[in-house]
Amino acid sequence: MSQRQFIGKLGEQAAWRWYRQHGFGLLAQNYTTRLGELDLVVQKGPLLVFAEVRTRQLGGMLTPAQSITAAKRRRLAAAARLYLAQLGQEPQAVRFDLVEVYCQKDQVVQVHCMENALGE
Repeated sequence: MSQRQFIGKLGEQAAWRWYRQHGFGLLAQNYTTRLGELDLVVQKGPLLVFAEVRTRQLGGMLTPAQSITAAKRRRLAAAARLYLAQLGQEPQAVRFDLVEVYCQKDQVVQVHCMENALGE
């Protein structure tokens, strides 16, 4: 596993812990389609959340949020539509979150969930 993959996994694990601590259940992780990948799909009651996790080293030039392009947003929306189609039922509420995870020397030092940051 490369350093980049290691940091990415570290971030996804930290993001899932954040959601679990806030009462969410995990429905899917790294859900991959031909149109894109969903890092986390979580649910709390009637709310279904598609979470994009971005992990960066503390003090980097770009924030995780700044690394999301319009093309990435379109791929996330397309992957979410496929996930919902496979689900076979429309959830009462859907949200697209961005979870920023900051690391320092391979340790997570901050997790910041931006609720509905990627909303359509």
